[in-house]
Amino acid sequence: MQKNQEIRINKLRYLHEFMFSFNIVLASILAQSNSSGFPLETKLKYRINDYLHLHPHNNLGGDIAPIAVILAFTFLIFSLMRILSGTALASELLRPVAGATAVLAFPGCWLYEMHSYESPGAPNPPQILLTLELLAAGVYAMFHLYKKRRISPWVGVTLLVLHYGLWSWLFLGGLYFWRAPFLSILPLAGLCSSLVWGLYVSREAGGRLPGEWTTLNALKC
Repeated sequence: MQKNQEIRINKLRYLHEFMFSFNIVLASILAQSNSSGFPLETKLKYRINDYLHLHPHNNLGGDIAPIAVILAFTFLIFSLMRILSGTALASELLRPVAGATAVLAFPGCWLYEMHSYESPGAPNPPQILLTLELLAAGVYAMFHLYKKRRISPWVGVTLLVLHYGLWSWLFLGGLYFWRAPFLSILPLAGLCSSLVWGLYVSREAGGRLPGEWTTLNALKC
């Protein structure tokens, strides 16, 4: 029984580390999306089209290149985390950093984008309120990590869905989210990363909460 529990915890750890890596890469791309571009992605696009004997600006290379870059950097970060996971310091630092990143990385990058580049027609609430919402979300994540008595999983899931629902609405343009459905992968990655991190922290603490696994199965990403 104990061995099975350890196996489950390890699987959750691998999953949350992978989602952390994936979320970091997507947030980094979002943070520089309106700046100077992504040179590596552009070079890779040309190489793919050249290898397939296509025109340099063919859309096929442009579609494959971002996916290849995202996956490559995701596995690079994940592999680095696996190498460092054997140290106690890295293990202790990872939990709060991963939690804060899962909850704040995507919203924080988008808030920076909203502040730096105006988006006509997009929802634009007062930034002070959005900043306070981010602070509250970060405090909640640390509260979940360090509080001895865990919060009800359904309450936690509801708060996370509301949190990412707000930022998805802002990022995807309110009612016009259907114009770019592929972009929904960014808030979904953050939400999934938050859910998996929360479950991992609860499992690692050794406190099985009623309905936690039901919650994970119901909201499996």
